[in-house]
Amino acid sequence: ASVAGAESKPAGEGTAAVAAESAGEDEEPPSRGEITVQFGIMPGDYEDTEAGVLVGSTTPGASAEAAGIKEGDRLMTWNGKAIKDIRNWMGYLAQSKPGDVVEVGVKRDGKIVPMKVPLKARE
Repeated sequence: ASVAGAESKPAGEGTAAVAAESAGEDEEPPSRGEITVQFGIMPGDYEDTEAGVLVGSTTPGASAEAAGIKEGDRLMTWNGKAIKDIRNWMGYLAQSKPGDVVEVGVKRDGKIVPMKVPLKARE
């Protein structure tokens, strides 16, 4: 009796390649100077291996909080593109300008909730 959708390869095979790809080890994250917008979250876990970015806290009055993003949410998409990890998300931030409105897919209670977030300039 096989489980529908189960893969037949041995457990663990191919996971190293997936982990290396999602970690973005070959790409440097943008420097703070390259990011001109403030999103307003503190990631919850910099060593996280799950896709997306866990929200550890929000900055009062910043873009994320104003859009309804809460502690414990997980940022999953940015304008329709998957967020792999913190480095990947920082790349999206670096491509954004103050005044841009981004659509973020936030995982909350097992569901993806789309939210529009107007980005403010970094102070």
